[in-house]
Amino acid sequence: MAVDDCEADDGAVPGGRYVSLSQLAMMTGRSRNTIRAWIADGMPVHQRPDNAADGGGWQIDIAAVIAWREERARAAAGMDDDSLMDKEEAQRRKLSAEARMAEYQLARVRQETLMLADVVQIVSEEYSEVRARLRSLPARVSQTLAGADGETLFREMRKEIDVALEALGYDAAIQRQADDQHRNNQADGGDDENRA
Repeated sequence: MAVDDCEADDGAVPGGRYVSLSQLAMMTGRSRNTIRAWIADGMPVHQRPDNAADGGGWQIDIAAVIAWREERARAAAGMDDDSLMDKEEAQRRKLSAEARMAEYQLARVRQETLMLADVVQIVSEEYSEVRARLRSLPARVSQTLAGADGETLFREMRKEIDVALEALGYDAAIQRQADDQHRNNQADGGDDENRA
C-alpha cells in the first residue's frame, strides 16, 4: 500500500492511536529514516503531511503499524496467517523455557541436598543417643543386677542393649521422606535410584 493511497480507513485497525513519524521512531527504537523506509515499503499511514522534512505532521496509526509488521514477519518466516509466532517470539519462548527448566532443576538439587542434610541430622542424633545409652549401661545394670545369676544377667543386659539400639531402628520419618521423594520423582517422570 503506497503512502498516497492511505486514507483514514484504509488499513487502519479500529481503536488505534495516532502518532507522528518522530514519535513512532522513538517508540520503536528505530531511526526516522527507518520509519520512512517502512512507509516506502507500504507501512500504513493515516495522514501524510505537506512538509515531511521534520517528521511532524504525520498521523500514523500504531495498531495498523503493529499489524503490518506482524504480517511482514509472518510472511518473511514463511508462516501462514494462522501462525502468530515469529522467529523472535519462538527464540524468546525457548530461552524462557530453558531458564524455567534450569530454575526447576536447581530447586530439585537444593531440595535433595536439604533432604540429605535432614537424614544426616537424624542419623547423627540417633547415634549420639545410642552411644550415651550404651555408655551408661554398666552403671544402670550393676545397681539392679548385683548378685544375679548368669541367666538373669544375660536377659537383663540384652533388654538394656535392645533399648539402647531402638534409637537405631528404621525411622518412620526417614521412610516417609523417601516415599514422598519417590512419589515426586515418579510424578515428574524422574529416576530416584541415586538420590538419598
